[in-house]
Amino acid sequence: GEDFRVPPRIVEFYAPWCPHCQHYAPKYKKLASEILTTHPDVKFYAVSCVAHPALCKSQGVKSYPTVKIFHEGSYEPAGTGSARTDVKAILKDLGFDADSESSSSHGDGSSNASSDKKEHARITPFATHEVHDAWWDASLSFEFALSNSIYMENGPLPAPKRDAFHAWLTLLQQTLPPQMGRTHNILNALLDNFSEVCGGQSKLNHIVR
Repeated sequence: GEDFRVPPRIVEFYAPWCPHCQHYAPKYKKLASEILTTHPDVKFYAVSCVAHPALCKSQGVKSYPTVKIFHEGSYEPAGTGSARTDVKAILKDLGFDADSESSSSHGDGSSNASSDKKEHARITPFATHEVHDAWWDASLSFEFALSNSIYMENGPLPAPKRDAFHAWLTLLQQTLPPQMGRTHNILNALLDNFSEVCGGQSKLNHIVR
């Protein structure tokens, strides 16, 4: 089913050691900046397949970098490619009419400033993997997993998956560094409302937001 609380997403799956990924990183940031200028609701993620191999396997990632595009409300990719940079083609895959909105990208500069701020909040740096970069990476990957890998079918989670989900959240709560404040806030909210969270993807999304 579709859940229209879930925004359109663009996700890059990468490996930190991959030279192609390092070369693509600034292009991905530029792509985000250009798209967010006219479509600020699109969310961008960067998922390390070294840190999250199971997630990448579940998404069928076989090469790096892989870019996947998800429509609003959908958990099935609408487009997949390697090192994509064509804004019009990506907007088309997202279901937008790129030509009709291209003129709105030329304004007084305020929209560019806003999009830059959103870009830096959503894109994980690649070139220099400092500690805070790894925290951002883990945080983005965690939120992507919540949106795309917990509910693989409609309806509430069955008991075995509930138990596994609870154990995973508890482990993260106990082991993630305190500097990952937003992630800890999400974990606390999920565990405090766990019965509701297990009722369906829309309930999970409501708690996370």
